[in-house]
Amino acid sequence: MKFLTMRKAKEVRSKTGLNESAIIKSAETRGGKNCFLSHSSKDHAHLADVISFLEEFGARVYIDKEDSLLPQQTSRATAEALKSRINDYRRLVILASTNSKTSRWIPWEIGLADAIKDIRSIAILPLTSNDDESAFNWIEQEYLCLYRQIVQGSLDGYTTPQWMALDRQANTAIPLSDWFVS
Repeated sequence: MKFLTMRKAKEVRSKTGLNESAIIKSAETRGGKNCFLSHSSKDHAHLADVISFLEEFGARVYIDKEDSLLPQQTSRATAEALKSRINDYRRLVILASTNSKTSRWIPWEIGLADAIKDIRSIAILPLTSNDDESAFNWIEQEYLCLYRQIVQGSLDGYTTPQWMALDRQANTAIPLSDWFVS
């Protein structure tokens, strides 16, 4: 299995021809969203790349950074609004990086999604600086192993490696583009 690398995500974005600010702004203005992207604010530099990657598979991504309806100051109203957004979108993808461990919001968003969504609607997208899977051993720990992981690998019925939502516990997977529309 391979994780998404920063280099691969950047390659996908460069094919779109769009600049970073246009991609991030589109995550707020485009309607018909189906994916809430939970991420650390420390990963802002990778958001446009990750959004482009997910959109290649049919995701229409929401990020809180560009949500003009969120309060300027983080408050209870912010939490209520995010709770509503998580409930509204079919999928929750957690951008898992080395920065995720220190985020206060990611565990809350996962817990909230776990309580209101089918567990199959949640997936972790590891983002690495290289293809070294050992860098993400912490994903296998505690409650994170409950969720699907977005990885690339062999999938029955396909001759080339596929990006998929993998359920390691059940040893099943669904092509990523199918997961976003199912």
